[in-house]
Amino acid sequence: MLLKLGGLFFLVSMVFWLWAIFDCLTCDDKRVRNLPRWAWVVLVLVFLEFGALAWVLFGRPRRGPLVAGGSRSQPPSGRPVGPDDDPDFLRNLGQS
Repeated sequence: MLLKLGGLFFLVSMVFWLWAIFDCLTCDDKRVRNLPRWAWVVLVLVFLEFGALAWVLFGRPRRGPLVAGGSRSQPPSGRPVGPDDDPDFLRNLGQS
C-alpha cells in the first residue's frame, strides 16, 4: 500500500513539475513576477518540485489584464467601458 501511495505522489509531483515548466515557457515575458522568465525556467529545471512551487507562488503572472498603471480596477485603454463608467453617457441621461 505504501509503495502504491509513493508511486501516486511521484506521478502527481511529476505532472506538477511538467506543468510548471510548460507554464513558465509559454507565459508572457512582461507579466512574469520577481525574476526574468529564463531564470524561472532554470530554477524550475534545477530545483524540480521546489522550483515549480516557487514559480507558482512568486513568479507566475496573476490573473487579470495587464494595465500600464498597475491597477486592475481600470480597463486598459482602447477597450470599451461600460455605460455607467462613461462620463458622457451619464451627462446625457439628464437631458432626455
